[in-house]
Amino acid sequence: MLRGWPPQSVHAGEQATVFSGMLASGFGAEDHVKVGVQEAWMSSDATHVPLFATALTASSLKRRTFRPLMVRSIVDPRLGALLTMGGAPTRGQLVLALTIAIDDGVAMPADVKAFLRAAAGGSPTASFPVALNVPDLLDGSSERSVLEDIGLATGTPPAPALGSVVLPPVDANIDLNRDSTNERFIMIGRRLANVTAYRLRVRSRPSMSSTTIYFLKRGDAVRVMGTTGAWSLIDHNGKVGFVGSRYIV
Repeated sequence: MLRGWPPQSVHAGEQATVFSGMLASGFGAEDHVKVGVQEAWMSSDATHVPLFATALTASSLKRRTFRPLMVRSIVDPRLGALLTMGGAPTRGQLVLALTIAIDDGVAMPADVKAFLRAAAGGSPTASFPVALNVPDLLDGSSERSVLEDIGLATGTPPAPALGSVVLPPVDANIDLNRDSTNERFIMIGRRLANVTAYRLRVRSRPSMSSTTIYFLKRGDAVRVMGTTGAWSLIDHNGKVGFVGSRYIV
């Protein structure tokens, strides 16, 4: 309901009436309303920052379902308050931090990185503590890629079996902007795959806001060189770019 609805469309002095009415409506008990309203409200009233965190913790939202509700222009300036560690991390804090971490990779805000490093225990590890249920909250994205991006991953995952197909080595430390500095780490996972989407954009960076380089069609064969967050780095006839991992198998 709130996706694409700008909080600034509610004018000063109207927030209490509008937002309270939304929460009291027949849809007020739904997760996307409870969380989305508190998120919008905290943009003008700091007392709703903890209420947003509480609503997110109490919800059933995970990374995939929370992401369309997340407004970075509202959330990012308040990350310090939202991700304060007063003890064990809450479910809402983890959903927020993990969603941003998957979107931003190594470029995630410092508050998110510090929070996730603390949640992981602060030392190199193969996984977050089991009690935090991180794989479930990631909802399909890679726990290891998060650990890689916050600098706490241990070891190297085994390469997938490729049968009789042999792929040459791939440089997985990527310099996307060609400034002679590798700013993106790609976790190597070499394999062959096929496109499942009817029409798939191949992007210059692992971001929905990045430039579209070219398009692939359903059934096209690609060479997957590795992954970062929810994205795969692929090569199609010598043209390299990023696609959403869920659209190739």
